Amino acid sequence: MKISQRVVANTAFALAILVLVAVPLLLQQQGHLAEAHLLGIVKQVDNYQVSFQQIPQFPSAGKNTTLHFSVLQDNAAISNVNAAVQIMEKDSGKIVEQMPYKLHEISDITIPYTFQNNTDYAVNLLMRMDDGNPEHMAKPLVADFDVSVIPTSAISPTELLMGALPFTAGLIGAVVLVFKKVK
Repeated sequence: MKISQRVVANTAFALAILVLVAVPLLLQQQGHLAEAHLLGIVKQVDNYQVSFQQIPQFPSAGKNTTLHFSVLQDNAAISNVNAAVQIMEKDSGKIVEQMPYKLHEISDITIPYTFQNNTDYAVNLLMRMDDGNPEHMAKPLVADFDVSVIPTSAISPTELLMGALPFTAGLIGAVVLVFKKVK
């Protein structure tokens, strides 16, 4: 009988390890790179890569949201990015926020923002790059990203899974401990 308990415990442990390793790999989405500065959605604008990520992943109206941008050239951080942010409601085309140009010493840009309505928005990062190309100073490079603001009661399957996974792993661990104490 002791051998069957050990087999059950080892199987549960192996299953828990498999789930903990496999689930994050399965949840990766195309276009969402996990490199040093590239977070979330990555867009190519001229010879620059611009990544965008909002936290929380599913923002709600009236709640604080952090907008993260990273501007890279040839996958390397750059300095002195002159950038502005424009936020527009997609349905009406109405500009709800226009943040003026500001010189950022590093290419990682973080902006706190609170969306006022549960609707779809376009978040535009406008960049004037002093890279020797006069067009990049005269006409800004634009990276546009879509943000859906939804009520707080909504939860994505990914968030649900990520919340349930630690609980499940703890439950499996508790079962293993109970079987070990039984012998």
